[in-house]
Amino acid sequence: MQDQPWTHAPLVAVDLEGTGAQDKEHEAILEVALVPLHGGSPNMARAWETLVNPGRPVPKRPWISPGLTDEVLADAPSPEQVGQ
Repeated sequence: MQDQPWTHAPLVAVDLEGTGAQDKEHEAILEVALVPLHGGSPNMARAWETLVNPGRPVPKRPWISPGLTDEVLADAPSPEQVGQ
């Protein structure tokens, strides 16, 4: 493999929103976002995001985005559907 600057490498930034590590074995992902980087800059035209229905009530915690409610997530895909 030829040496090249990182800005030439095919990279994707990943962002996860979840219930938090405080939920221990019950932690759940509530939102996923992927942003490709081209030339070291985000390519928002190719970005992708989805809400995730954890299949259980979302606890009310200050670190969970207030917009990620049970009602909002009810019609979102399950974690298994997002992973396909």
